[in-house]
Amino acid sequence: MEKIRRSCGFYFGIDVDSIGSRGGLCLAWRGNANISLQSFSNRHIDVIIEEEGEGVIWRFTGFYGSPYSYDREESWNLLRQLKNQGDDPWLVCGDFNEILYNFEKKGGLLREERRMETFRKALEDCRLVDLGFSGRRFTWERGNLPETNIQERLDRGVATEWWSDLFPNFLIQHLPHSFSDHCLLLIDTDHKVRRIVDQRFRFEAWWILEETFLDVTTSIWENSTGDLMQKLENLKRGLQRWSVQLQQNKRMTNEVLLSKLETLLNADRSEENLAEIIDTKIHLNLEIEKDESYWEQRARINWLKMRDRNTRGQHNFENILTSIKKCISEEDNVKLNARFTKEEIREALLGMGPTKAPGEDGFPALFFQKCWSIVGDDISSFCLQRLNEGRLISDNVLLAYEILHTLKRKRLGKKGFMAVRLDMSKAFDRVEGGLSSIMRLAQEENVLKGVKASRRGPAISHLLFADDCILFVEATDRGAHSLKQILQDYEISSGQRVNFEKSSVFFSSNTKESERRVVSQILGVRRANDFEQYLGLPSMPISGGKKDLIKEAFTGVLGRTYVY
Repeated sequence: MEKIRRSCGFYFGIDVDSIGSRGGLCLAWRGNANISLQSFSNRHIDVIIEEEGEGVIWRFTGFYGSPYSYDREESWNLLRQLKNQGDDPWLVCGDFNEILYNFEKKGGLLREERRMETFRKALEDCRLVDLGFSGRRFTWERGNLPETNIQERLDRGVATEWWSDLFPNFLIQHLPHSFSDHCLLLIDTDHKVRRIVDQRFRFEAWWILEETFLDVTTSIWENSTGDLMQKLENLKRGLQRWSVQLQQNKRMTNEVLLSKLETLLNADRSEENLAEIIDTKIHLNLEIEKDESYWEQRARINWLKMRDRNTRGQHNFENILTSIKKCISEEDNVKLNARFTKEEIREALLGMGPTKAPGEDGFPALFFQKCWSIVGDDISSFCLQRLNEGRLISDNVLLAYEILHTLKRKRLGKKGFMAVRLDMSKAFDRVEGGLSSIMRLAQEENVLKGVKASRRGPAISHLLFADDCILFVEATDRGAHSLKQILQDYEISSGQRVNFEKSSVFFSSNTKESERRVVSQILGVRRANDFEQYLGLPSMPISGGKKDLIKEAFTGVLGRTYVY
């Protein structure tokens, strides 16, 4: 159940496992409200919701009535028990597996009046009122032949009068369905609210399902000039234009299919009508499959952003630490020192998770895997140059010199910057990815701000070496405290220890003396004045296998390996 929830783009949730192959409940939400679980069973999930920033508190119960008539009364008694557990405005929604009146049913035998009366009495005892709906009349349908077709309104929303007063603009819609015998219920407490969409480029997994994707990618790539970086930038712009047009066509297609399906579902059943319903559902399901690819990728991205934000100070690197050996055999060393090949690069690429952790450029491994025949030669040449010519080692050294030189020349501006060189008490390269992840997250959330070596260049927050690292942040009280907290969290989580006595800080020339004293005191490190002596020439031994090193080079195609 959790896997399904995450694939739909919901990081938070309450899951009730199925009993055998049947059942299972899930209540999922995003981070815009505070949810407190009250109770749950295989028939319900009951929570208290506190609207963020508004102070509004109400109660929601997701309900699943028994599908069997012999224990339906047990479901109604559960509803009565829930009623007695609180007085907050209350909304109950779900599949009740029962109708209130016979006009909520079409086809098959009439429902016994006694069964409907017990359902109506249960709602009356709980002071719950049916909220009505917009859309087609029925929420469940079975039977692909006119003589066996049955339609009923089994799914609904019911609420107390207090809840309706709290949300006077609520709207419940019965959405056309193509992949289940039940339709979706969309309950909107205020349909005027709009979401803000992130406009940054990301390669969308559903693109590869489009027939024109490979042709468009080939055309853009072959008509691009310049080096690899320029080609990838051209490709991003071209794919964005193609995607915008595609989504416009996609929306029109979905609207036409949904409208057609809704018309067919509201019409009388005949052999021709049922055949058209099945055909329309097949076409609509194909579009839904593409949407699922989109939300699966979005769920992955949201999870990466949220996991540290909601568990700050509890990062766990035990799996990294325990899986790395302390020594390398002579045979392995010979293999590590051998020159890399194009075949090894492709093999390492195929071993990467298709949509896991896309880089800053927005391209996941899926893009390179799918388009290797188009971009493979250029990518291989780039990676082999970096791997076989030792640029993984020299890049960080050169970049460090460039940034420190920038700090030395910086004489204007009210806000200064600093470079903090940390000495680690253990073999730092064993867990370098941990600190790197925390620093990236802090930079993304504007907790820390990196330093640019040039006006149009990326902001660099850290560079990693063998036994130490260099962190670049603002030379302010806030920047120092934030960095100190990050390092303390990292020490607790990873077992690493920062040797502050051997660590030092270098300030930009425009940093005031008062700020230098405060920052140095907060961090507990000594000041350095000569940036060339401060930097030295660190070395970077290879601690992983060749495949790992290739993957690092791949990750750095647009992000510069070991940087950010």
